[in-house]
Amino acid sequence: MKTKIKTNGRYFTKLRKKQNLTIKELSLKTGISESTLSNIENDKVIPRLRTLLK
Repeated sequence: MKTKIKTNGRYFTKLRKKQNLTIKELSLKTGISESTLSNIENDKVIPRLRTLLK
């Protein structure tokens, strides 16, 4: 039996989609590049606290 683990990336994706935002729209609102947001959502990087506060 496989256990699904909710990753931080999935959590960020869920929050973004709950606000009906695309990655591009979120990028424009936060000043965080689209590629960085994508990497966060795909668990390729762990965002710094100051990034999360944007």
